[in-house]
Amino acid sequence: MFGKLKWGLIGAAMAYLFDPVSGRGRRVRLKDQMLAEGRDALRVAAKKARYEVGRAKGVVHDVVGSETYPTTDGALRQKIRSEVVGPMDESVRHVDIRVENGIVTLKGQSRDQVTESVLTDRIAAVTGVVDVRNELIAS
Repeated sequence: MFGKLKWGLIGAAMAYLFDPVSGRGRRVRLKDQMLAEGRDALRVAAKKARYEVGRAKGVVHDVVGSETYPTTDGALRQKIRSEVVGPMDESVRHVDIRVENGIVTLKGQSRDQVTESVLTDRIAAVTGVVDVRNELIAS
């Protein structure tokens, strides 16, 4: 019974679309509607993809953290000067800081070993510093 009904519906659809008077306009309209639905589906898929990319970036940010490593030795040296040396007292401002491949070398004279130790500990805590070499001379 359902087989005859199915073939009857297919026949009616064919007659509707291939009618000699109005069939061509109906086919064109159906084609336009199907293309519009396809474009809408692509827009929705692109929007969902952008959303998921943003979510993935957020997860990466949460896992890795927001701090980025300085890209050059000069940038790392500037970061050390601004984050470590700047807030400390005048006795460490004349210390020569050299950076090569993330390895920080301190040269010059220090006032005392406590200040020297605090300075090296704070520099070692800066993101991007691989090692700290203390070549300061106690005065």
